Amino acid sequence: MVYNGRPHVFYYDETDGDLRHAYYNGVAWAFEVLDGAGGGGGRTNHYVGEGTTVLLYNNRPHVFYYDDTDGSLRHAYYNGVAWAFETLDGNGSVRPGHTTNDVGDESSAVVYNGRPHVFYYDDTDASLRHAYYNGVAWAFETLDGSGSARPGHTTNSVGRYNAVLIYKNRPHVFYQDSSDISLRHAYYNGVAWAFETLDGTASTLPGHTTQRVGYDIAIALYGGKPQVLHGGASPDTLRRAYWTGSAWSSRRSTASRAPRLDDRRRGIREPPSSSSVGTSTCSTSKPQGRTLCATPWFGWS
Repeated sequence: MVYNGRPHVFYYDETDGDLRHAYYNGVAWAFEVLDGAGGGGGRTNHYVGEGTTVLLYNNRPHVFYYDDTDGSLRHAYYNGVAWAFETLDGNGSVRPGHTTNDVGDESSAVVYNGRPHVFYYDDTDASLRHAYYNGVAWAFETLDGSGSARPGHTTNSVGRYNAVLIYKNRPHVFYQDSSDISLRHAYYNGVAWAFETLDGTASTLPGHTTQRVGYDIAIALYGGKPQVLHGGASPDTLRRAYWTGSAWSSRRSTASRAPRLDDRRRGIREPPSSSSVGTSTCSTSKPQGRTLCATPWFGWS
């Protein structure tokens, strides 16, 4: 993110189990352990920092990330003088409405109507959680999946690989339905949340596939309209769901391989140790065996 005209990066230190912070001070890059090594201001010595997402709210940086020790969603924010820390949701939270479930290891955040909203995975109930600041306090709900009270929700296992954007001043959240292995879409229409399946076996929309999809979701506005890139698993493909201005449609994209996230705790499958498929090239680091794939972009097709 850019804060006060300078780049700031927040990332996980897997060796020490900490949240790291790198920032350019105008002369050089500086580094610090932001959370996970103990200290004041609400810091913890837990293993923290996975699933990091950031936003600017009231022109201050806010960082949301996973506490692996407690299974909770952590929140760090700069108040203009110093960094402050809290457990927002999950077992370590003291906020009204929080859950004691294992939550927060996959999250995305956005500012909507001038307020921060965070969407994250509930690993206990396999649901999509939603935390938002209403101007007075943080509020919590299960947006989709088991435990939701919203009309149109599913009881399937949902919420992984979530990503959010604002389109026409409304929040749109995209995530995987892990029961149907499909791409799920939740959006606020100004009155209520609505839900649909965009791609995969549970979809009825034009261009949908019967393959397993919804992995490793990336989103953007292209030509002013939402574009959702997501991985397919059989075979490994890159899918694209896009809004035409009047309807959703889906198709296979130009790339032949969908990159896999490294997540050994869940055993997510990765590409073979060496590959060159279509226009994608992949290389594997040792000894961890992580695979990085890069695909040149020549335009949509």
